[in-house]
Amino acid sequence: MSDSPKKSKFWPPDRNSLIIVSIVSIVLVYLTYYFLGGGSSNLNSISSVNGSTNQTSTDTSWIPGGYSAWEDGSNLAYADAPDHTGSQAQCGYKFCFGIYVVSKNGCKNSLYGEIDLIDKTATKIGFSNANLGSLSPGTKGLLIFSVTGGELEQMVTWFVSKISCY
Repeated sequence: MSDSPKKSKFWPPDRNSLIIVSIVSIVLVYLTYYFLGGGSSNLNSISSVNGSTNQTSTDTSWIPGGYSAWEDGSNLAYADAPDHTGSQAQCGYKFCFGIYVVSKNGCKNSLYGEIDLIDKTATKIGFSNANLGSLSPGTKGLLIFSVTGGELEQMVTWFVSKISCY
């Protein structure tokens, strides 16, 4: 009689099981990130803009229709700018995505924004940033984010990750 342990039919796992577990893990991480307010769940639209809408200030009467409040009580709101999203012909030598931003109190020196680029595995593959000079209170500003053709080929969605006044 041998004292060696019996082999389990579940261990070691086969390659397909490992792939399935990896995919499920990635999906769960992405869904957790989305439901905690981190970004967009729209993997079918490259021009999806869904940043966090948590705001400490309860006064949203100043936010124009179609805009979403930005996070952390920053008195900023933003909206997708589909008329400023396009190909190389529309954006110069790169591809671009645009958002409109309005600030209740204005931005004294400059307005800054960032977007994160996400691939089909819900992995951040890059980012783009844009800035604008000062912005008067209640005035609409336009931030245009450029991406390369290589980034555009890999990404399936993007979301606003930062908007700040300086």
